[in-house]
Amino acid sequence: MAKELYIIGAGASHAAAQLPLGRELGWLNFLEGSTSYPDIPGQRKNYFFDQMLAYSYDQKNWKAFKNLKKAIYAHISIKCIYEYQNVIFDNFLKNKNPSETSIITFNFDTLIRDNSENNVYIDYLINFNNKKRNSIFKKIQQKLPLIKLHGSIEWAYCYKCGKLILLEPWVKPETYNNYMCTCGGLYEPFIAVPHENIIQLPVWFQELWNLAAHELKKAEKIYFIGYSFPEYDTEAIKLLQDNIDKDTAIVVVDPHSETVKDRLAELGFKRNNILSENMGFKDYVEKTIQKTGVASGSTKENISTFDKAKDLSFNGNF
Repeated sequence: MAKELYIIGAGASHAAAQLPLGRELGWLNFLEGSTSYPDIPGQRKNYFFDQMLAYSYDQKNWKAFKNLKKAIYAHISIKCIYEYQNVIFDNFLKNKNPSETSIITFNFDTLIRDNSENNVYIDYLINFNNKKRNSIFKKIQQKLPLIKLHGSIEWAYCYKCGKLILLEPWVKPETYNNYMCTCGGLYEPFIAVPHENIIQLPVWFQELWNLAAHELKKAEKIYFIGYSFPEYDTEAIKLLQDNIDKDTAIVVVDPHSETVKDRLAELGFKRNNILSENMGFKDYVEKTIQKTGVASGSTKENISTFDKAKDLSFNGNF
């Protein structure tokens, strides 16, 4: 079997659970009329979120930059709370062979996660400081590699001592309110936005990017699902250009797949090697189910699934 690599963008989470796309990020009740965020000179206040992030970072306005990242966390976490009945991603992951499949995602959300009923367990390829979770996790033989290149809202990181713990996937907007580490510092969600300099981030996070490069090089077939190669995502695009062999078979899953195909061609990939699946993530998963006859259980079954899996990622018990 060919080594398959799935690269998941915001379009997949939007299709699965109506999570915000890049142009929508942060605007749900968090930024409208707010004076806590920077005005960019010469522009009306209808610019995109990534422009504010870039401007704050370039101006070294760290207070505004931190507030923007808080808005990202609040917007995504409040959406994820109501999407633990995660049938679309469960069906996507079911029966994937961990030894032949890897996933890279640029999303901050928690929609890709353990599902014990489907025998799906996620390996983030990170050494978290959760002692109980780690002892349980070592006993699991088959784990699906997931590389999250922009961090994740349930990765609690203490910038004072460097401790990193994995929380439950259903973190809430208030989860990090005064969430204190044993060193006296405060935990924050580890979110790395595209405008941050990778080499200024923790070494363990830089190593994730090295692991991603390795996965890209050895992949025989790469699926881009809901990723449109936004221009501001320069580090990610360079990673893809530098490490994907130009003869690698590529499948684009997107309602605007020809546009994404054109973008790939602009970046130097061979059009003849790119197959278009002109549909959204939900339709693609349903199409796959029709071919294989594999589907996860009902919403009610999925609720019990995550109750059973709680001992693998949990808040504060480490």
